[in-house]
Amino acid sequence: MALFSIDFYSTILGHETDLTVIVPEEKDISDFSKKTEPYDTVYLLHGMGDNGSAWSRLSNIEHYANETGFLLVMPSAGHSFYTNAVYEKAWGTFFENELPYHVGKWFNLSDNKFIAGLSMGRFGAFKIGFKNLKQFKGIAGLSSVLSLVELKNNAPSELKSTINQVYKVIWGTENPNTSIHQLVKDVDAYCKYNNGPIILHYCGLNDFLYGDNKRFMTEMKETRANYHFEEWEGGHEWGFWDEAIKKTLILFREEVKNGKG
Repeated sequence: MALFSIDFYSTILGHETDLTVIVPEEKDISDFSKKTEPYDTVYLLHGMGDNGSAWSRLSNIEHYANETGFLLVMPSAGHSFYTNAVYEKAWGTFFENELPYHVGKWFNLSDNKFIAGLSMGRFGAFKIGFKNLKQFKGIAGLSSVLSLVELKNNAPSELKSTINQVYKVIWGTENPNTSIHQLVKDVDAYCKYNNGPIILHYCGLNDFLYGDNKRFMTEMKETRANYHFEEWEGGHEWGFWDEAIKKTLILFREEVKNGKG
């Protein structure tokens, strides 16, 4: 396994930013003149309060990368919600356009591209993935922020002031009503005429966002999407996310093996 910490200048953001990349091990190489096969890629988006290194520091993601053979791209996003901000930067455009350009330039990648995220990162994964269904073979969300209203109403009290500040910068108001629920009809319309990506959704039974995740599950089950939901004991924490991301990468790999990726 190779672990890359990359600092680079973003034209869209107008400053240096960083990402962590895991390249799986190739222990059986004997012919070093042969070019490596392109890597299938998973973009992993972090949650509020973390950065791109959180996945490698707080989970067993390096082991899972080696088991499944995915190249993992883990960018830092601050409190951006992976969205173009009213009073800050065009984070959404950066993640949808500029970041994939740079990663494709630096690494040998296949057309099998997946995206997953936890909490705020899940908001980003579904937002980006649902807007670009043709680009991804799979989309996954862990402990998902789906509605900004539900997040603010149900978050622990110590997060409320931070959430107000973040909402004001990104959406220009402390009370935005943006939600991923608004994109469900678009996904259904796309899947009526196209084979959409596999969509995975996991949430812990003790998560403070459990109620909203269950409502979203009900909405998605009524669509024609290739959608899978699973819940088990756990909260809004890394113990749950570690198990969920392992499941995610295994199912993404099965998609590729079955010829869907």
